[in-house]
Amino acid sequence: MKILLNRTVYQCEHCTAKRLTKQSMVRHEQFCKRNPKNRHACFDCQHLVRATEEAAVDEHGNLVTAKRTVFTCAALGKDLYSYVAERKNMLAYVGDAERVPLQCPSYELENLFPDAPFGTPSLPDSFDSSPF
Repeated sequence: MKILLNRTVYQCEHCTAKRLTKQSMVRHEQFCKRNPKNRHACFDCQHLVRATEEAAVDEHGNLVTAKRTVFTCAALGKDLYSYVAERKNMLAYVGDAERVPLQCPSYELENLFPDAPFGTPSLPDSFDSSPF
């Protein structure tokens, strides 16, 4: 085993990933899932429609089958694409779609628990919140 001393190691500002070259860390941070620039509010919105379609041609014109997720905003009537399309160099396949926005005026949080009561339940005055 070889132990390297005084070796520069680059760590992502958003996660715990480490790289030995600055260039590879810059690329990682650009597309890191925990990067705030890649956190789209649309993925929690009730207006987002997800569909899966099959692509039948690769970059050389060969017939292949590959599935991709297509995003559409029902409120704005726009086709959208995620940062993943940028990372995989697939912008040629997204057509007139726009990048999923970080913030949207039509954002409405999807109610995942429609039967749950809203608000905080009231606790009796004699309730002791200390764990001991």
